[in-house]
Amino acid sequence: MLALAPLVAAANPPGWSTAIPVTITEGSGTALTDYQVRFVVDTASIIAAGNMNADASDLRFATDFEGTDAISYWIESGVDTASTVVWLKVPSLPASSDTGIWLFSGNAAAASESTLDVFDFTGVPENSATNQVFGGGAGGVGNSQRGFRFSPNEDILVTQFGKAEPTGTTRYITLFDYATQALLAQTQVGGPAAQYSYVDLPQPMWLNPGQQYVLEMYQEASDGYYFGNSSQINPRLTYYDMRYCNSCTKDSFPPNVLTNYHYGYPDFEFRTRQHAGVEPVATPGPGPTQTSLQSDSATPVLGTTVTFTASVDGIFAPGGVVDFTSDGSPIAGCTAVALSTDVPPIASCATSALSAGDHAIVAAYAGDANNAGSSSDTLTQTILRLTSATTLATACQTTFVEGQPITFQSNTTSSQAPTGAVTFDKGGAAMCTDVPLAAGAATCTVTDLAVVGGGPLSSYDITAIYGGDADNLPSTSAILPVTVLSATEVLLRDGFDLGGVICPTQ
Repeated sequence: MLALAPLVAAANPPGWSTAIPVTITEGSGTALTDYQVRFVVDTASIIAAGNMNADASDLRFATDFEGTDAISYWIESGVDTASTVVWLKVPSLPASSDTGIWLFSGNAAAASESTLDVFDFTGVPENSATNQVFGGGAGGVGNSQRGFRFSPNEDILVTQFGKAEPTGTTRYITLFDYATQALLAQTQVGGPAAQYSYVDLPQPMWLNPGQQYVLEMYQEASDGYYFGNSSQINPRLTYYDMRYCNSCTKDSFPPNVLTNYHYGYPDFEFRTRQHAGVEPVATPGPGPTQTSLQSDSATPVLGTTVTFTASVDGIFAPGGVVDFTSDGSPIAGCTAVALSTDVPPIASCATSALSAGDHAIVAAYAGDANNAGSSSDTLTQTILRLTSATTLATACQTTFVEGQPITFQSNTTSSQAPTGAVTFDKGGAAMCTDVPLAAGAATCTVTDLAVVGGGPLSSYDITAIYGGDADNLPSTSAILPVTVLSATEVLLRDGFDLGGVICPTQ
């Protein structure tokens, strides 16, 4: 049983000090109207806290927090216990949904409004066990029990015992369990002769479908009763046979049988309730919430602002705060963000501090007095790396003699200072691999560019390839073409020096 911490709030109905949210979950998939919901609540805790009268006379229910739309209720049993049973007649339960209502208490001057009108009742003849069977002959044997065996076709709530007999005397009406012969209920019913009279039971009682019972009327020595052929019974019950005993007492279980007879006549009035395929469940305490999360950008670039918006749905107007986390850690400036007054309420987190890559973003609603906390599903937020640009140049002549050195220099730029390394490439073959950047620059000097195939010269397409880093995308320079001459070819050309340890400059 849930331990309740009652909410004390000024918006309750005038005169009541305590309001407790109650969530009713409809699970049958069918919308229900004026449905009787069984509710078990710990009134002992509320009474012990001084927030309810000892007899629960101040217990009330409504669909709204102001208490203007009251809900009829009947207290079945267990006041001032951890398992008080209350039946509620709820106006509307949408299919497969949660519905919020309010329990109110804390009014010392209040009188109980518990009522059996929670349950369905057509009329006295229509809700009579025998449909007020009549028309038999009058006579009888004193010191006897007369009645019938039956079973309900559905669970029914017996509220009154009754009788019709020819002498107008007060009679004991008794209900037995057929299988165990246990006496379940007994009361005296008075009233004039030749008509049905009823008396309220001290405590209404449920009879179970399919279980067999025996209802009897007792005759003192000078009392009479009606008798005749009949198996008349209410359509919500099944008649089996007439049961009787002679020279017995009001507490005697009747062992004797006649079929297709009614003797007596004992009777009872009952009420019914609706039945869904799955009964609704009423739960006191903070109601469930559902937190959803959205981003205003699917793929923002590093350093730009992305805004996350959390929406909190709940049946009791959620308030309070939301915390936003990235990869399990709080996002700076996005903790304890207050929910708005929108319906549903929202909270937003704007940040430009997320690093490049994928991040697991979660919005966690902390809950409040009337609403349970909840967390969103994880949202994967991708932060794109920045675009980099790499250039390639050389101060050397781009046509030179094989064996001479040549130095290439790359320069990589981005809005966020690039780190990492550059590889210098000659037509798909690396010349200088993973040269670290220094202030965005990298250099590569080679002496092994040679003429291949025995020809007079060879050409090479040189590129600088930046590998990227955590914040910056890779980039490749434009091609820088160079030509390498053979020694023989140089003899045929002017302006080329066959020797030297440094490259010829342009």
